[in-house]
Amino acid sequence: MLTIRQMTQDDDEAVCRISAACYRFAGQVHDFTAQEVTTTLLEHCRSDHIASLRVSGNALVAESEGQVAGVIVTRGNSIQVLFVDPTLHRKGVGRALFRRAEEKIATARHLTLTLKTRPSAIPFYLAMGMECTGYWHPQNGALAGMEMTVLEKQLRPQLSDGANAAHGAPRSSS
Repeated sequence: MLTIRQMTQDDDEAVCRISAACYRFAGQVHDFTAQEVTTTLLEHCRSDHIASLRVSGNALVAESEGQVAGVIVTRGNSIQVLFVDPTLHRKGVGRALFRRAEEKIATARHLTLTLKTRPSAIPFYLAMGMECTGYWHPQNGALAGMEMTVLEKQLRPQLSDGANAAHGAPRSSS
C-alpha cells in the first residue's frame, strides 16, 4: 500500500538516496553527461539541500512497505522536484505523488500547474495531461547551460465544500 505524507527530518537520508539514484539514472538515459551527473550530485544531494526541501513545507513523500519510495516538492503552482526510486518506476508512485500535488495546487486556486524537466521524464508528464510549452536554460547552479523543457497543465481550481455549495455545485460525498 502506498501512503503519501508530509516529509519529515527522518526522511532526509532516504530522499537524498533517491535523488542521487535519479540523477544517476538520468545519466544512464542520456539526460545528463557524466560531468553533469557529478556536478548535480554535489549540489542537489547535500544534506542541507535536502533539508531545505523539507522545511519549505511543501514536500511530500510516498511510502511503500515502510520505505520512502519517492518525493515531490511544490512551490506556488510549480512542481520543483519529483523523484521516484528508479527501482519503483512504473509502479504508480510518481502518478500518486503528481496527483496529490496537482490537487494541492488546484485547491490553492492556481489555474495552471508548471514544471521544468529533462527529456526522459516528458512521456510521464504528458501522460499526466501536461503540455510542452517551451524551453528554459538555467543560468546558475548545477543545471546551468542545460536545456529543460517547460510543461504546463490547465487546472480547474478545487473549491472547499462550502464554496462549492455557495456556487451551486453539488457537495462532494467523500
